[in-house]
Amino acid sequence: TYATISDLVLTLDYVSVDRYRQSGINAHFFMHPVYIPDIEDIKVENSCEHKLSFVGKVSEDKPSRQDLLNFLEENNMGISTISTSGSPDSRYLSRNEMYSIFRNSLINLNFTGITTYVSDINPLFKSKRGVKVRPLEVAAAGGFCLSEYSISVSQLLEEGKEIVLF
Repeated sequence: TYATISDLVLTLDYVSVDRYRQSGINAHFFMHPVYIPDIEDIKVENSCEHKLSFVGKVSEDKPSRQDLLNFLEENNMGISTISTSGSPDSRYLSRNEMYSIFRNSLINLNFTGITTYVSDINPLFKSKRGVKVRPLEVAAAGGFCLSEYSISVSQLLEEGKEIVLF
């Protein structure tokens, strides 16, 4: 509603840009800033410390994420799960610690939740189409990211060259 009286709309939702423009609104896809560390600030190991890693929220309110992580653990994929919230073993990671994990992992997993179709009373609370920053953080640290599909990420990074999407 407020977009109709605005001179400019910046949105993190790539799909909404076309919808706004169809309504005659000056809209642009906006990417919020991503910290790019100095390489000296990242601990670099000679051999990769983690074969497969996931850094993020692990909890019951993210069932598809938990199911995928459980599957990888049950099949002895050698995953290092660093829970930052939502579980009893969660811990706070400094930015440099997080970027060091990204840099020292062969594969960094990113789950966007976009393929989870959950009915919600108010869809505005579910940022299914918004920009997922984790792949950009992994790239900034010099790591490799295997990410669940997100239309915004597919517009920002070239699949097969800068990121691999599933």
